[in-house]
Amino acid sequence: MTQRATRLVLWIAALLLVPLPMLQFGAQVPVAQYLLLAGVCVTVGVVEGTGGVLPLLLALFLAHALVYALLLWLGAGLAARLLARLAPHTRTAVVATVVLAGFGVALIGEPYVTPFDRAPRGNLATVLGVGRAAEGPTKNEEAAPAPA
Repeated sequence: MTQRATRLVLWIAALLLVPLPMLQFGAQVPVAQYLLLAGVCVTVGVVEGTGGVLPLLLALFLAHALVYALLLWLGAGLAARLLARLAPHTRTAVVATVVLAGFGVALIGEPYVTPFDRAPRGNLATVLGVGRAAEGPTKNEEAAPAPA
């Protein structure tokens, strides 16, 4: 893997995996979530009109996405430069291990703070909208007496 490919792979993985704070909302989600929310704002604007707070929300989501994408690009560049000293096969193995470990943590754990979902924390599937957050017991389960 070349240094350029290393930077690109690390950057794309960071865009999908690294939880970053969203100002004013207390969320910590990856850049991909900011882009999804910006897309929702654009869709709502097309269908419903762009009145009210929608342009402000769109600007907030896009500003977060652009600033964080730039910072992650710089970080990926630094990591790629540090990994450039390794042999290409070793560098490829290190990058693959880091990316796969990151996906594992993001899918199995709950590293993201998700104030817009049913649960306060979630995993990558929850944040990207393809899964459901783990919910606590329902009201019926709480009211049911424990078996004796």
